Amino acid sequence: MTPDCRFMLSALALEQWLRFAWLDEQERIAMPESARADTAACFPELIPLLDLLLTLENPADGDAARAAILTAAENRLGHETLVAVLDDPDFQAALRRFFGWVQDEAETPTCNPGRFADWWKAFLQAPTPEVR
Repeated sequence: MTPDCRFMLSALALEQWLRFAWLDEQERIAMPESARADTAACFPELIPLLDLLLTLENPADGDAARAAILTAAENRLGHETLVAVLDDPDFQAALRRFFGWVQDEAETPTCNPGRFADWWKAFLQAPTPEVR
């Protein structure tokens, strides 16, 4: 997978992690500053997106989150590269694998989602899930 594809996948994973680990009952992100600081230290390239996602009025709104991700990705990669990434078959396969992993993780957690670095590593090391 290209570095640009990996960045885009990690951006999408970051948004899912925020929902998975920090969305409270009122559908607000209740992430402690220590988790933000840890993410910033391990993934500085994702901080502009993280800050944008944390300012969303309704973080549970998937459309707003996708728009924020696309905006951050286009700012980093440029429009043509972003389009190429989204069309890349390896990226699409990795994205399907990721969303399958998230479903499995929701049903049977395998890691503590408190740190994005741990959550991302668990995904990268997970076996490829069966096609559903």
